[in-house]
Amino acid sequence: MSLGIWEMLILLVVVVLIFGAGKLPKVAGDLAQGIKAFKKNMKDEDQDEPVAPAHPAPRDPALLAADKVAADRDRPVV
Repeated sequence: MSLGIWEMLILLVVVVLIFGAGKLPKVAGDLAQGIKAFKKNMKDEDQDEPVAPAHPAPRDPALLAADKVAADRDRPVV
């Protein structure tokens, strides 16, 4: 579905009535900046996809012992 000349003219009149003729250049500039930022972020997202490591990093033995002590402390005594 394409817009004809009359539909575009009606749309332009509605936009001018809503925003006013003075604010129209500022609104158009803000819209253009938003579109540029969106496109830039889409390109960056495609290039900077995080890659999961093949093997997880080994944990520090001291941290493993601390986790075990904390788990034992939280366990109820029977």
